[in-house]
Amino acid sequence: MISVLVSGIAWVAMGAAFALIVGKIMPILPNQVWRFAFLFLLGIPMMAVMTYIDVRTLGYHKMGPTAIVVIALLVAVWGTFWPPQTQKTNIP
Repeated sequence: MISVLVSGIAWVAMGAAFALIVGKIMPILPNQVWRFAFLFLLGIPMMAVMTYIDVRTLGYHKMGPTAIVVIALLVAVWGTFWPPQTQKTNIP
């Protein structure tokens, strides 16, 4: 039970780190090619670390290297074509 809790906390922390990195970097990327490359190259190590966390805390994981690359590719494609968020500020 403790290992599942630790794994869940680690997944939430990694997701928050991914969101923070993407939130800071995405607005300054010049075009969709850079956005795709950034998300793909960030997605592979993030998924590998999440797999490692599951192996260390739960003792197993069923996702192999091919699945990591496929999931990173899907996230990169989804993030590339997602419309950018507008910055809403109260400063005139």
